[in-house]
Amino acid sequence: MEIQDSGKFSFKHLMKKSIDQLKQAKFTGKEKARHIVIIAVEGLLRGDFQNIIKFPIFQKLKIEGAYSDQLTSIYPTMTYPVLTSLVTGVYPNQHGIIHNQPFQPGISDEQKIWYNYCSEMKRKAIYDFMQERHFKTAALNWPVTGNSVITYNIPEITALKSENHHLKLLRAGSPIFLLSQELRYIPVDKKIPEYMQDSFYSQIACRTLQRKKPHLLLLRLNALRKLQKKYGVCYGDQQKYVLQKYNDLLEKMIDITKQAKIFSDTVFIFVSVNSQIDIHTHVYLNNILEREDLIANRGTYIDYQACFQSTGNGAYLYVKNNHLATEKHVREILEELKEAGIYGIKEIHTRNDLKKIHADVGIAMAVEGKSGFRFMDGFHAEDIVYLDAPDATSGYNPRASTYQNILFMYGNSIIPDTDLQAVELVDLVPTVSYLLDMDVWGGDGRILHEAIKKS
Repeated sequence: MEIQDSGKFSFKHLMKKSIDQLKQAKFTGKEKARHIVIIAVEGLLRGDFQNIIKFPIFQKLKIEGAYSDQLTSIYPTMTYPVLTSLVTGVYPNQHGIIHNQPFQPGISDEQKIWYNYCSEMKRKAIYDFMQERHFKTAALNWPVTGNSVITYNIPEITALKSENHHLKLLRAGSPIFLLSQELRYIPVDKKIPEYMQDSFYSQIACRTLQRKKPHLLLLRLNALRKLQKKYGVCYGDQQKYVLQKYNDLLEKMIDITKQAKIFSDTVFIFVSVNSQIDIHTHVYLNNILEREDLIANRGTYIDYQACFQSTGNGAYLYVKNNHLATEKHVREILEELKEAGIYGIKEIHTRNDLKKIHADVGIAMAVEGKSGFRFMDGFHAEDIVYLDAPDATSGYNPRASTYQNILFMYGNSIIPDTDLQAVELVDLVPTVSYLLDMDVWGGDGRILHEAIKKS
């Protein structure tokens, strides 16, 4: 089974982006803000709120802005679906990015393609609507933005072993902008550990904000998530170091907007979009389906009647041709595994359950794991593997109060010291649209009016 990556490079597309940069933004005069800075971080949850507000800038954002430690993310809590929901204002069943990768049964992890390109999204993003008004936009390290209309774009692009990553990135992003940043900051990129490459994107973000003054800046930071994979989930010196860096970044960005005389027209949004949980056990559910003759010809291509795709602390079940008898058979198997207890199955979600949490209609069933368990895609000699080294994963239930996220909104148009309490990730796009006096299209979220000054 071969799945082709859908990225295409067009000289015409590049020229259009260059011409669009010369056009003047169309303002209505009713905007509450003309510049939005969104910093999305991975690796923080509600329980980190008291730790983060110990840092001076976050304390300032809490006192002088709106905040919440009850932001609910989306299902599944995986990076690509979450960040796509953030920029579209809809759930994965609407925008189509239901996983980091398409379902590719039998293909090795090294050869699986990722959702790299905006053409794979079924809904427009906020930057698409902004481009229609000739607003300048920038995105750094943001997934599913390859070949987008974003003015200054360095997308996250995953290349296969047979592909040249630099060439693929140039084709997918903004080549001139990307090369100028690489040449300027390449010493930084080379010297820091892979899990601290936030520094690279942070410096580019500050320079872009200073020199380009984009009307929307999207910055994704994921050092904490990478540290969690390496050391486990804990509040230690590594997390304190990263939070200090985020504090310093926000302080610098605020100063830049003041120097550039755009501070009064800028709203900063700092949001934790998902995190991870510690893992002590890997479970290979496809082993069991193979023994039940529901998976055959294991190798580079497998023939399956039913097959699991891991979402981390959960798993999707795909059933060929939506065969109801097969679906019923797998449900019976899963009930037995849940009863056994050792397989880490906490809940089994049917199609009706999945519909309620806005999951894709192509998923027959989903497994939700107990804390500490991760479901794996492939096959193993044993169904259950107990780990000796630290591991962490996302894909947990976003509706659990323990796994809620953090939001700060700060700017002249934001009401000070406002506890927003329960909010949804999909509320951000309608709110940003309202701040920019743009029409709010048919999304799944609402405008956070309680955070915004009336005049």
